[in-house]
Amino acid sequence: EKLDLANLPDDLGTMYVASLDANQPQFRRVFETMAAQPDGTVLFHCTAGKDRTGMVAALLLSLAGVPRSDIVHDYAISARYLEPMMRISPQMATMARQNPKIIALRGSPAESIEAFLDALERRHGGAQAYLRKIGVSDADIGRLMARLGQAN
Repeated sequence: EKLDLANLPDDLGTMYVASLDANQPQFRRVFETMAAQPDGTVLFHCTAGKDRTGMVAALLLSLAGVPRSDIVHDYAISARYLEPMMRISPQMATMARQNPKIIALRGSPAESIEAFLDALERRHGGAQAYLRKIGVSDADIGRLMARLGQAN
């Protein structure tokens, strides 16, 4: 969904948790597209590479059985590499003029992806259950898991 600059959440974790429900069709499309690729690498990204990309990566890593601490570390380290871009981005400057609250959403604090992973487990039963709930077929989930080295 397009970010509503007039109604920004107070923190990224809140935004990510809401995204699990608000963006189900978009998540389904991403994972179905990935599952449909016969082989090779699948590139996915977003503007900054931490929000939509971070959520998709967290879902994939969770599906692959990666330990939660590694998923959180992978997400949190993004702040170090994204900081120069976030500081000088003309897009970020324009968005900050529209709503200064966006400045608080620039980083990638561990607690943001932890909130996302908590909601994924507590509300949806984990990555595999979430993908089923949003309409990704068992066959597509199986293909994704095979690509991630998790299927028999």
